[in-house]
Amino acid sequence: MTIKMYFADLDDVSIHTLSCASHQLLFDISKTRKISSVIMDKFKEYTKAEKWDEVATAMNKARNFFKHADRDTDQTLTFNPQQTDIWIWDSCLMYLQLSGEMTDYIHCYHTWFMLHHRDTIKNDAIRLALEDASSLLKRPKQEFLEIALIALQQRIK
Repeated sequence: MTIKMYFADLDDVSIHTLSCASHQLLFDISKTRKISSVIMDKFKEYTKAEKWDEVATAMNKARNFFKHADRDTDQTLTFNPQQTDIWIWDSCLMYLQLSGEMTDYIHCYHTWFMLHHRDTIKNDAIRLALEDASSLLKRPKQEFLEIALIALQQRIK
């Protein structure tokens, strides 16, 4: 549902809140199966121990603000909806490891995410393939999703 809401450009706060709740659920299940979260485990590996609480607080600031809005009604938050992207991406990775299933929507989101972050990809062949497909980013998200879903269905046939 989160991915559908994301591509439909629905309310950013609702999408962020749902993506963080989904992430927490997948993270809790993943821990019991020794599956890593990029955000919660890998970031921690690369963060100085004395800085981890500060980093975790910053990463969870919007999540906690929206979840506990009744506690600090006089507080405000400058929210960057782009931070939601990595929560969804990490959730997709954990879901894939837990289930072994790459749903069409997860595939579409993963492609969208990789296209937006193609400059960070080490593998030259993948990065070049993403460069070739980058014109798809000029389309609205909903249109991208429709094109990607059609392409996936044609691939299956």
